[in-house]
Amino acid sequence: VTPLSVHSEDVHYFDYNNPTFSKHLWMYEGVTEYFASLFQVNQDLVSEEEFYTKILGKIQQASGLDDTMSFTKMSENILDKPYADNYLNVYQKGALIGMCIDIIMREESNGTRGILSLMKELSLKYGKNKPFEDDKLIEEITKMTYPSVGEFLTSHVVGTTPINYNDFFAKVGLEITEGKVKTNYIQNAGALIFGADQEKGTIHFTNLVTQNSFWHEQGVLPNDVIKEVEGVKVTLQSANQIFGQMYSWQPGKEMEVKLDRNGEEVIIKTTLVQSFTTGKNLQQKANATEKQKELRKAWLKG
Repeated sequence: VTPLSVHSEDVHYFDYNNPTFSKHLWMYEGVTEYFASLFQVNQDLVSEEEFYTKILGKIQQASGLDDTMSFTKMSENILDKPYADNYLNVYQKGALIGMCIDIIMREESNGTRGILSLMKELSLKYGKNKPFEDDKLIEEITKMTYPSVGEFLTSHVVGTTPINYNDFFAKVGLEITEGKVKTNYIQNAGALIFGADQEKGTIHFTNLVTQNSFWHEQGVLPNDVIKEVEGVKVTLQSANQIFGQMYSWQPGKEMEVKLDRNGEEVIIKTTLVQSFTTGKNLQQKANATEKQKELRKAWLKG
């Protein structure tokens, strides 16, 4: 069952000449995106830690967009400014909205119901040939679930109140912490560690390189110019392709990089080891209660 099988009158009777859009992209696109990630951890295709990393990534990406914008208003006006600029949030915050509803429903039902069961119930009532009324969906969902679900949707989806994700993670014995996190060889927690000098046509390490353990341990300094990677000359034109290859580097690989440090050539020839930086982690609380652990199990494996 996917949310796309449940649709509003705006979708069912869509008029290309005079289009109107549903208020509920959080459900069509966001919950579908959430299901895709939840299915992977539910079926042991990814570890719980990998799932947490993906969820945290969505929180971080959503934080760069307008967190006080009404999601229903954005959906209804998605082709217009300023709403169109926030469309990416449908797949970030939209998925997180699905996660929060899932956790609320698991808590209210002692682990027996989640957002997937809600979508199944909605699809039985509003199938392929029977659209729902857009303005009445939240009222309908509240009747089918719990007052707390309605309150969440009214405050955080229709309303403009940002979601405090820590409140929901606490219910399942998780917490966001600051500390040592794994990273790759071109980024620190998603931020590129390279910069470009357009006039000179060169690529250099920025100050962020000091926070990337691998390069820091190799003695790389901010403003070191990258001349060659694996024998390939680094230019403004070749940089993206080279960085793409470096992004996929794994510990154990032999590599060689040539740098220019104030006119002096510096050669780094070594075996890659895991790189770390300082960032946020979503992880299990050491003092999580049995009730929280059981709810987490129902959420991820139920």
